[in-house]
Amino acid sequence: MRYQLFLCLLSPVEELFPDLGMSWWTPPNLRLERYARVWPGRVASILTVWTPILSVVAQLMTSPASPIITSCLTVAIFTAFGIRLYVLGKKLDKIFASTTYIALQQSKHETPETKNTDKTSDLVEVKSAFFCFPPGSLEVRQLLKSTDGCPVSVGGLSFDFLEVAEMLYFVVFSSISVIIYTALDDVKWLAFFAVGLILFGAFFMAQFRHRHQLLDVFGRVVFTAGFLTNLYNLNRADNKLS
Repeated sequence: MRYQLFLCLLSPVEELFPDLGMSWWTPPNLRLERYARVWPGRVASILTVWTPILSVVAQLMTSPASPIITSCLTVAIFTAFGIRLYVLGKKLDKIFASTTYIALQQSKHETPETKNTDKTSDLVEVKSAFFCFPPGSLEVRQLLKSTDGCPVSVGGLSFDFLEVAEMLYFVVFSSISVIIYTALDDVKWLAFFAVGLILFGAFFMAQFRHRHQLLDVFGRVVFTAGFLTNLYNLNRADNKLS
């Protein structure tokens, strides 16, 4: 058993509790300034989670092209994260500079109730807002929806670089499912099932993070189930080689 795979459990924890600020998507409590401030934690997280996964995946492949495939997967996953980190940072900068956001922050600090709330520690606020949409956050949710990250137009087609990052993640997870499927001897279908759950849960979180609380939570649970199943499959495949 590869005990380093236990490090990968950090990912489902971060997605189950996105108000920690480590999630791929912005937190439900919409503390965007805190989310932008803790970006080094997200960098450390992606390295902690994906280094063991890529290490095991590399061991599962026996073809002469396995080093090239492993390199491509490594470049793709870290490129996806880099794009996401940079473009989302630019998007948040636009929001912080907008007159609407500045006015909201000023009005919040002028409210007596908010002044008392500001004295609450970050940890207490995160604990109290795991599965809650904060009151009065409609304007910020609308800003997130209306502010483009990094739009690009190629050949008449318009897309956002954030979508490129998501496509890279899709390619990496799909490729890993094929590698695991090939390495397993029994219950091989579970390899595709696990990655399907991951992508299905990610879709729900992406679509409903700031639109529907219950569906967002449903996406987190489905993603966690898929991620844990994927780790189980990785461990099974690795044990077969041991």
